[in-house]
Amino acid sequence: MKRTIWIIPLVVLALALSSCGNSNQSASQTNQNQQKSTTPPTQQAPTAQAEAGSNAAIFQEAMAGVETKVEKFYDGIPVPEKATIQTQRDEKVECITSMNVADTIKWFKDKYTSLGLIEVEKLTKESENSATLYWGGYPTGEAVIVKILKITPSSSKITIYVKNP
Repeated sequence: MKRTIWIIPLVVLALALSSCGNSNQSASQTNQNQQKSTTPPTQQAPTAQAEAGSNAAIFQEAMAGVETKVEKFYDGIPVPEKATIQTQRDEKVECITSMNVADTIKWFKDKYTSLGLIEVEKLTKESENSATLYWGGYPTGEAVIVKILKITPSSSKITIYVKNP
């Protein structure tokens, strides 16, 4: 009786090991057969062109062939001196300024132009209460986007970030 108890687990173990070996062989044979019978899939090249009429397409068109000597904002994204920074991350700043929307727009146009950035006027949107300004020429090829929103007659919220348009 004791011999029978030991024989059963040994038989089960032997069957399990033999079935594992067979499945590995058949899997490798299947892979080899698939490699022989199928042609490699063609890879589609990534498209660098943006959809016509999109912000990205307008930005690319405006910046085509333009070279600038702008340096990356290593010391942080430039903001008006009167601004109080609320949030600051690598490529994004949110702040409040005691300047109205018109004065804030003028500050950015003067400052960013003096840095060598180029305003993409086709994407610029200005109103009495808000503005969105796109700047090109950043070393990474990305846009510097400035959004200004009126909070009170004498203060504005500014969000500036660097990203693909």
